[in-house]
Amino acid sequence: MSEDIENEDIENEDIEQSEEKKEQLLAQSNEKQGQLLEIYKIHAQLANSISSRRITIHKFYMLLMSGLVLILPTFFKLPSEIQSQLSSGFLMICVALLGIPLCLTWFILINTNLRMIMLKYETLKNLEDKLEYSFFKEEWKLLENYGKGKTYWEISYVEIFIPILFFSFSRCC
Repeated sequence: MSEDIENEDIENEDIEQSEEKKEQLLAQSNEKQGQLLEIYKIHAQLANSISSRRITIHKFYMLLMSGLVLILPTFFKLPSEIQSQLSSGFLMICVALLGIPLCLTWFILINTNLRMIMLKYETLKNLEDKLEYSFFKEEWKLLENYGKGKTYWEISYVEIFIPILFFSFSRCC
């Protein structure tokens, strides 16, 4: 009888230890999920900062190129005596010499930021595999379902055409 009581006590202790172990593992798992979520938030903020920087770059280059393009019509509105002193061909060459490198630099920056943001989102997707919910994967699934039969162009591919357009204009000058 005392052996039965001892065995029962041992079994109860094993059950209690097993429950404590489960609680510890659950706490560790929750802590790990919390850490992963914090890392995820940091990466998402970094991705947003890259996008913000890209917008700033676009504004800067759009301003430069617009100013450069506006030089030509302004030149033709000048009085004829000033126009005769300045050669329109010389002005067009200057616009082209300034515009082409600006467009190439702009294009390179777009591609660099595009690669950086793609890597950030790939990292976020990898982190999502370890989290309970995959934010971006779900968003892309919804977008794919929404876009059935429609053409969806990512903004990065659309924005590449802007410096190409200005480049073409600069080459025509």
